[in-house]
Amino acid sequence: MRGEAAQIAALDSWRGIFALAVALLHAPVPFLGSETAFVQSFYLAVDFFLVLSGFVIAMNYESRLSGPREVTRFAWRRFWRLYPLHITTLAVLGLMVLVMQRAGANGSGHQADATLGDFLRMAALLHAFGTTAIDIFNWPSWSISAEIWSYLVFASVVLVTGSHDRLRVALYGALGCLGLAIVFSSPADPGRDTFLSVTGLGIGRGLFGFFAGVLAWRLFEVTRRARLWRSAGLMSLVEIGLVTLLLAGLALIDNTTPAVFGIVALFPAMVIVFAHQGGIISRALQSPALVKLGALSYGIYLWHLIAAKGVGWVLYRPLSAGMEASGQSAFVQALAAHGLLAAYLGGSVIAAALSYRLIERPLREWSRRTSPADLANGVAGRDLPATK
Repeated sequence: MRGEAAQIAALDSWRGIFALAVALLHAPVPFLGSETAFVQSFYLAVDFFLVLSGFVIAMNYESRLSGPREVTRFAWRRFWRLYPLHITTLAVLGLMVLVMQRAGANGSGHQADATLGDFLRMAALLHAFGTTAIDIFNWPSWSISAEIWSYLVFASVVLVTGSHDRLRVALYGALGCLGLAIVFSSPADPGRDTFLSVTGLGIGRGLFGFFAGVLAWRLFEVTRRARLWRSAGLMSLVEIGLVTLLLAGLALIDNTTPAVFGIVALFPAMVIVFAHQGGIISRALQSPALVKLGALSYGIYLWHLIAAKGVGWVLYRPLSAGMEASGQSAFVQALAAHGLLAAYLGGSVIAAALSYRLIERPLREWSRRTSPADLANGVAGRDLPATK
C-alpha cells in the first residue's frame, strides 16, 4: 500500500483532548468537580475515539483495499500500530497486580481477583467480547480490542463487496445497527451508573461507533464541496455550536438512560465539521502543542491507568491516611490531592511521549518498510526499527 496515512490536525487535537478527559475521569485522587455529572460523562470520549477511527480508516484505506494482498498489508500495519503498546502496558500493569496480590493488598476494582486466564484473554484482544471481569488489569484497552476487530470486519466488507458500492454502504449501516442492538441488549456494568457498558460486550459499542465513523466519512465525501464549508464565519458558528452542545450535554445528560446517545450522535457531526478545519476552533486546534498532544493520545490512553494505580496505591493512600491522622485541614488535603493530580497527568503524558519515541513511532515506520512476506523470509530481521 503506497503513501502515508492522511492526517487532519484538528481531529488529532480532539483525540488528545479526549484522551486527557478519560485520564481525568480515572484520576486516583479527588479534585474539584471530580464527582460532577460533567466529569463522570467523560467515559463517552471512548465513543468519540471509535467514531474518529472509523472515519480516518475509511478515509485512508477504503479505496485501497482492492484485494487479499492489500487487506493483509492493512491488517499488518494496524497490528503493529496498536498491539505493541497494548501488550507493553498490559505486561506492566500485570506485574503491578501480581506484586499487589503477593502483598495481600486489595487494590481496586477486581484486580485482587485477576487471573492468568484474564491476562491471556486480554493479550489476545478478546476482552471486547465480555471475556474478563470489570476492572481487570488495563481494562480501558477493551476499546482497542473492539477497534481491531472492527478493522477486520471493515476490511472484509470492502473486499467482499468489491465494486458494489450500494451493497457496501448498506452493510456499513447494518453493522452499525448490529452494534447498536448489542449495546441495547447488554446489561449495565455492575456498580456503574452508566447506560453504556464500559467493559462488557464492548464489541457492540465498537461496531456502532466505528461504522458510524465510516458512514460519516461517506457523508463528508458527498458534501465536501458544499458552500457551507467555504465560509469561515459560518464554519466558526457551526463549530462553536457543536462544542457548546457537547459541553452542555456532558453536564446535563442522564448517563443511566439511552439519552447518552444524544452525546454520541454529536461525534459524527463533530468529525465531519472539524475535518474541514474551516472555523475559529479548528484554527486553535491546529496549535503545535495540541497536535502533539493528539500524537500522544494513544499512549496517554493506555498508560494513564498505570499512572493512576501508581499514584493511588503508592502515594495518595498513605499520604491521605497520614494527613487525616495528623489532623490536617481539608484545604491542605485538597491542595495535596491536586498536586498529585498534576503529577498523575504529567506522568501519563511523559510515559506516552517516551513510548511514542521508543515503541509506537519506530514500529509504525518499520511496519511500513516491511511486509509479512519479508518477515517470513527473514528479511525484516536485518532492518530493525530505529529509536532515533
